[in-house]
Amino acid sequence: MILLPVVGFFAGLLLRVPWGFVVTLSGAAVGFTIVGFATDEISGPGDLFVWGDTLIALGATWLGVRLRERRVRRQDVAP
Repeated sequence: MILLPVVGFFAGLLLRVPWGFVVTLSGAAVGFTIVGFATDEISGPGDLFVWGDTLIALGATWLGVRLRERRVRRQDVAP
């Protein structure tokens, strides 16, 4: 789950605006649920790592979306 921000970045880069965030949030929900049930590494939904990692992943998704928009704008302007 430590790679969730990387997944979020590529989801934002490759998908359109709402779908990048949906993929990131779905990955966080499924991944942290599996980790929560299978191990004792997180203490439940109130664990700060869960929320921190999810917020960082959403920020990475936003960065990927912005880079995608910038790339599309450059392609539109290029002769």
